[in-house]
Amino acid sequence: MAQHWEIDGPKVLDIGDDGETVSRVKIGLIDGRADVVTHDDSPTARLEVTDVQGPPLKVTWDGSRLKVSHGDGLVGGLLGSIKRERRSARISLSVPASVAVTLSTVSAEGLVNGVRNNVEVNTVSGTLTLDDIGGDVKASTVGGDIECHALSGDLIGNSVSGALTVEASRLDIVKLNTVSGDIVLDLTHAVSRISSNSVAGDITVRVPPGGGYDVTAHTAAGQVVIDGKRMMLGLRHGGGTLTAGDRSLVVRATSVSGNVVILHTAAERAAG
Repeated sequence: MAQHWEIDGPKVLDIGDDGETVSRVKIGLIDGRADVVTHDDSPTARLEVTDVQGPPLKVTWDGSRLKVSHGDGLVGGLLGSIKRERRSARISLSVPASVAVTLSTVSAEGLVNGVRNNVEVNTVSGTLTLDDIGGDVKASTVGGDIECHALSGDLIGNSVSGALTVEASRLDIVKLNTVSGDIVLDLTHAVSRISSNSVAGDITVRVPPGGGYDVTAHTAAGQVVIDGKRMMLGLRHGGGTLTAGDRSLVVRATSVSGNVVILHTAAERAAG
């Protein structure tokens, strides 16, 4: 049987009965902050609400899926809610590590930590942080910054003007799209397939030493640089195709005026 709660102030809510397991979480906030952390001692969830401004926070639970929302919807409805009234909430949610998470905000900050499943995050202007994620990640931002650390899986990154930074991560397939936001990937493993499209944002990929690459990149007004060496396609346009070694790093990049930079990090740094 589905359960519903409306929370208008500080409250702690334990969600899930015997025999129930939280398998999917969706969170939608306008302003404030949402922290999603994991535990390994229970298949259920605990929601801690420390502040609510505006209408009540709505929580629904159907025995496997948990939804926490402070807007009319998790993505599109959030934008429509901005014009009507201020909505802000600060929450912390503890869930099993096996849960799949979707977090969407307008300007609210957010953290997702320790999840061993797929994670999707979306923001208009908030700052979101993902840490220690063992699953595929989809991260989208309009103007907010998204910072990631210790990802393992595939990554889809989309940005209009916000920065997307990924550190100390092992990524297999990466798809990136940006208008003017800069994207930085700092990988711990040089076996990866990366495709990127950019208008004016810079794409920077750092990988450990020792691996080869297969790079095809084109830019109208930017530069394509591999380990400090600029690639040129004719006299005016940057890019071309360059291969070396075992070709374990595959990059396909197109850009209008943004730069594409690929660097092998120093051996000492990669070992540390």
